[in-house]
Amino acid sequence: MKLLVTTLLVSFLLISLEAHAQPKVVQIATETIRLQLNPIVSSTLETSSDTWNTFVFEAQDAYQRGIEKVNASAISIKSNLNWVVTVRAEEGYFRETNKGGEIPVSILSVRANDGEYVRLGPDPIIISQSSDLSVEDRIKKIALSYKAHPDKLVHTGSYSVNLIFTVTSK
Repeated sequence: MKLLVTTLLVSFLLISLEAHAQPKVVQIATETIRLQLNPIVSSTLETSSDTWNTFVFEAQDAYQRGIEKVNASAISIKSNLNWVVTVRAEEGYFRETNKGGEIPVSILSVRANDGEYVRLGPDPIIISQSSDLSVEDRIKKIALSYKAHPDKLVHTGSYSVNLIFTVTSK
């Protein structure tokens, strides 16, 4: 019986304590989180060998067919924006080393990946571009191939020209 009375007394005390409990207090706090997403467009020109950019014409056959360097270099692009890649020659002619002769730069063509060859000149030519920044276009490696094909007889010698590749956001 003592156990029953003690149990009833403890139950009554608990019920009394709950009845006199303080109401719940809820406090809400807010905080603003900001994201600053800066544009990123970076590129790197990679070459396949030390001689990727040298075309040596030693036989008549090479003059007739031209010389092709497939996947001789590549541009690696990392971007969070849509982009366009252009190429142009720094000037309209290959310049002969130490002599002053010149050959039109249009004897050199370039292509991106498996696209069509396009003849170079001093004006920028689009060779590749992203399409709505798909996941594949955020980090992209574009293989570059070159073809040199003198259209006419030229003075023999060593010639050079600088190519300028530009990656621009659209």
